[in-house]
Amino acid sequence: MRRLLALVLMTSLLVVVGPAGEAEACSCALLDPTTALEQSDAAFIGTLLERPDPIPAPGQTTAIWVFQVDEWIKGDLGEQVGVHSGFGGGDCGFEIAGDEQTGVFLHNDGRRPSGGLCSTTSPEAMRAAGQPLVFDGVGPPVFLIATDTGRTRLATLDARGRLIAALGDDRFGWSVSVCPGHELLADVVEGEVTVRDLNLETVRAVEPPAAGRVEQVWCLDADGERILGQVWNQTGTVASLRILGGEMVHEGEEYLLDVSPSRIAFVTHPAAGSLDVIDLATNERSRIGPATNVGTLAFSPSGEKLLITEVIYHDDGGYETHATVYSAATGDVVWTSPPLVDSSIYDWVDEHRLAGDRYPIQAEAGIGLIFDIDDGTIVELDATASYQAVGDSLVSVSEAGLAVTGADGATTLLAPLPTPTHRLVAVLDPDIVLDVPGTDTTTTTPEPEPVATASEELPEAGFPTAVALTAGAGVALILAVGWRAIRRRRA
Repeated sequence: MRRLLALVLMTSLLVVVGPAGEAEACSCALLDPTTALEQSDAAFIGTLLERPDPIPAPGQTTAIWVFQVDEWIKGDLGEQVGVHSGFGGGDCGFEIAGDEQTGVFLHNDGRRPSGGLCSTTSPEAMRAAGQPLVFDGVGPPVFLIATDTGRTRLATLDARGRLIAALGDDRFGWSVSVCPGHELLADVVEGEVTVRDLNLETVRAVEPPAAGRVEQVWCLDADGERILGQVWNQTGTVASLRILGGEMVHEGEEYLLDVSPSRIAFVTHPAAGSLDVIDLATNERSRIGPATNVGTLAFSPSGEKLLITEVIYHDDGGYETHATVYSAATGDVVWTSPPLVDSSIYDWVDEHRLAGDRYPIQAEAGIGLIFDIDDGTIVELDATASYQAVGDSLVSVSEAGLAVTGADGATTLLAPLPTPTHRLVAVLDPDIVLDVPGTDTTTTTPEPEPVATASEELPEAGFPTAVALTAGAGVALILAVGWRAIRRRRA
């Protein structure tokens, strides 16, 4: 049985470095390009021509960034446009390296085009944002992906990564869990819990608790009848774990937790806590041992093994990870890693392998690592990602899309995702043969069926034809999120 898979999605926080080298925070809502395009006054794909002096004059609060426009997606302000923004860094100004193409959403701030770090996306995502969804996937569903916002907040894909079904709305925050057997899933958004099939159609609504708000859910049985919920009280200060519509399982502090269909594992404190396990059949709680500086806590796909990592940071900026795998039933140690210098372990690839990376502080890029806990071997991969096993291949998600890494280590892009913010929640059939481009396949592809978005025709931007490049007050655009529900079912 595959382990219970759960994903919680929250607002992103972009951390950038200011001119003085101090870490400053620029808080941005996670960007859904389609929603951003609908809510913007204009949008383009272009290349930065002129950046402002990083040191502002006394009293100057905004700067002008001049772009060469390669393509207008919405509106038309000419071949070049000056965008009012911050100076870069903690003020949410643009962070653009070299001559890379960038998609920029513009806001009409006092009849001046304004934007910034929080209003940029990739050119590919910008172009896709103006297009209707195309449901060209051929069943059965193989991948479940999710993001925080937009019309494809939750979606299923076929063996080639093509869209089968999508669900989205204007609410924020999402937790989704695939039920054992991979025929149903449970999700919660703004406290409402729903059990769905793999076409994302509603099977049943779950009665919420009388007091408190459900923030996270785990489906514990194949029928979707037994749902574990993390419930916060009305003030948001105390959380409990309970079977929705049934008994309380645990109330108290949980720094990290993971759930399998038969057990709950949690760490009680980040610095000096303990690793505890609750048996969901008996509600008995056992303590495996102390847990300090925990980075990862995860059940294996079967739920029979439990991974925990301890991360130690050094004064020079480096770090090392110590990983231990326990038997979830007995608490016995199954495997321990040597000290992994400048390395991390994220999650399970399958029952015998773990995914991680090595990223020395002085390196420009990291490398992916696959740890085999049976024979102790470590395989290096070119890309850092959270991998899941599908047959003899590994599947991962990056900004480019859904990718497949074969046994020879070569990586192929299976398909771009609807937005660059999507994450892989689950492989619904880990034994399927993937329909990788360039390989023989018996799958036939139907003609794509476009589904209209909320705005088929994009209105002209509300800017004057001639844009005055004058300095003045203003901040970078922080885009709100939201979309009406869009659902599509294919036979």
